[in-house]
Amino acid sequence: EKDERPALNRANAVPLLREMLWVEEAQLKRDIKTYDQWISHRLAEAGNGYYWIQVPGLLEKRPSVLRGDFVWITQERLKRTFKSWVHKLEDDRVCVHIPWPFDNAAPFIVRFSFPR
Repeated sequence: EKDERPALNRANAVPLLREMLWVEEAQLKRDIKTYDQWISHRLAEAGNGYYWIQVPGLLEKRPSVLRGDFVWITQERLKRTFKSWVHKLEDDRVCVHIPWPFDNAAPFIVRFSFPR
């Protein structure tokens, strides 16, 4: 069978690449949600407003979490949400800075997203 698709050129490559990028970003947004979790214990303190969050599956790096990715921490009891980002990754945990008036009292809902 003969391939009826037009040859790839500068005019048709740009829209195709934009669409491929959009699909890739949509998949990344979906994949990073696999790390969203409910935490029933206090977060490990790293000092000066930094906290460690255990992230099961992070060590396998599928999907990956990178420095700069957003982390939303909701304190269930107070119905208060804090936005932070990943400052450091270490094995199966990430280090985030959570601003005052954060109260390290569980439970928490942790959601991940990435900038863009």
